[in-house]
Amino acid sequence: MTINKRKNWRSLRGHRVASGRKAFELLALSQFALKDFANASNTAHDAIRLGVVADWPTLYDYYQNRERYVQQFNALRDYVDSNPGSENGVFLLAYHNLMLGHYDDAQKRFAKVHELNPNDQIAQEQFNQLQQQHEVSRIPCPRLRSRKTNNKFDLGLN
Repeated sequence: MTINKRKNWRSLRGHRVASGRKAFELLALSQFALKDFANASNTAHDAIRLGVVADWPTLYDYYQNRERYVQQFNALRDYVDSNPGSENGVFLLAYHNLMLGHYDDAQKRFAKVHELNPNDQIAQEQFNQLQQQHEVSRIPCPRLRSRKTNNKFDLGLN
C-alpha cells in the first residue's frame, strides 16, 4: 500500500494542483465522463458560482482527445433525450453547450431547467446572461457530428 501511495505521489510531481473553479470544472468533467450526471450537474453549479465557465479551447486542453469528448457528450445528449424531465441532465447539457459556445442551445436548456425547477437560481442567471448577450467574446465550437477531422478545435459537427 505504501508503494502505491509513493507511486501516486510521484506521478503528481511537477503538475499544478487545480484549485477553486478549475477544481470544480475538473471534478464535474470526471463525473460527466463516468455518466454520473446528477453529481456532475451539482458540481457544475458550484463551478459556475465560482466564476466564468470554461470555453472549448480550455475544455480541449483538459481532454486532449476530441473523439472521447464527443462520445461522452453524445451519451449525455442521449440521456437527456430519454429523460427530458431530468433537471440534472438538462442542466449539465446546458452547461456543456455553454462551454462549447452553443449559446442558443444553452439558453433553451437553461430555460427548461428553470421550468423544471423555478428555484434554480444558477440556471435563471445563466438564461438571463445569455438573453442579454449580443456579442460573443469566446471562441465558439462547431456543432457536433461524427465526421473525422485532424483539427483539434473542429469537433466534426458541421
